[in-house]
Amino acid sequence: MIRLVSETGSTNRDLLDRAADAASQNQPIEEGAVLVTDHQTAGRGRQGRIWLDQPGASLLTSVLLRPAPDWAPLVPLLTGLAIADGLRAIADVEVGLKWPNDVLTTDERKLAGILTEATSGRSGLTVVTGFGVNLRWTDGPPAGVPAVDL
Repeated sequence: MIRLVSETGSTNRDLLDRAADAASQNQPIEEGAVLVTDHQTAGRGRQGRIWLDQPGASLLTSVLLRPAPDWAPLVPLLTGLAIADGLRAIADVEVGLKWPNDVLTTDERKLAGILTEATSGRSGLTVVTGFGVNLRWTDGPPAGVPAVDL
């Protein structure tokens, strides 16, 4: 299930809430559910930081996963690697990872941020990994990064 909304509070929060609601009705939400928006009004970052975005300037996505408990700690890193691979393929730009949750250009400007949250309950371990990819910068893209409209 891929769901696109024009605006939401937080894609992570929405998927975590949907998973909890479904579990309370003994109907767990399926693994791989995706929620996409281009604007969040209550986005969050790591350690309680606020994630601010301008409508249309970011691709904001969350994915619900049900990994084995041993794999759960690797989800942020794997998400970062997938984003980096995707940006290299789509935008032909060289990027790197800054552990634990940033994808950076070679001049260390943030292209994407990742927030992974987990909960467990009757339906087992649920991990939601959310990421925001900057599509536009107010002062233009970093040197060597082409402007890409997705």
